[in-house]
Amino acid sequence: MLVPDSTNFDELTVRLRDLVTNTELSSNAVAGIGGVFAPGGAWLYLATYERTLLGADHGRIVTSGGTTLYKAFAPPLTDKPTLAATGSGGVVTAGVHRVGYLIQTATGFAGRLSPVDSSTQLFDTTSAVTIAAGEKIDFELDIAWPQDAVLAYPVMTTADNLDRYFIVPGLDPEVIAGGTTHSICLLYTSDAADEL
Repeated sequence: MLVPDSTNFDELTVRLRDLVTNTELSSNAVAGIGGVFAPGGAWLYLATYERTLLGADHGRIVTSGGTTLYKAFAPPLTDKPTLAATGSGGVVTAGVHRVGYLIQTATGFAGRLSPVDSSTQLFDTTSAVTIAAGEKIDFELDIAWPQDAVLAYPVMTTADNLDRYFIVPGLDPEVIAGGTTHSICLLYTSDAADEL
């Protein structure tokens, strides 16, 4: 069982203690002078605050055993994939397609679409490619993934509706190692219109 251990007013951190082993989980110290904690099955949800009672850090989720501390509701990334129309033998509908990805974290949370524009935090509409009839989409993304990322799902729009995104049919989510730099190279041969 995990509980808040202490508040260190000099360091302004909240630490967790495992009551079963009576050990402090110092690697899981979080900024703040206090916090609100809620157990939920195998998870402990926490939010910390400063002296002003404003949020001190991201909401966090701690796994059973307290070995890993994840950000709750991970934000989307600004990294854009490199996109190109390539080859023949594809069934992607001719026209412009917006292309991006969803990141699923170790907690199961699949957040907003990436990439986002850093100034507006909305989907970056320049992440698009124009395809001729029968071509394929070459998707390449080489980035440092967030620590808690586990899966990346490629998404795209139909040529008819650039505001409706679908997980690309026929492509499995890419397994990624959070906290590492990992390259994804995919070749879209099917179309989001297949989902309709």
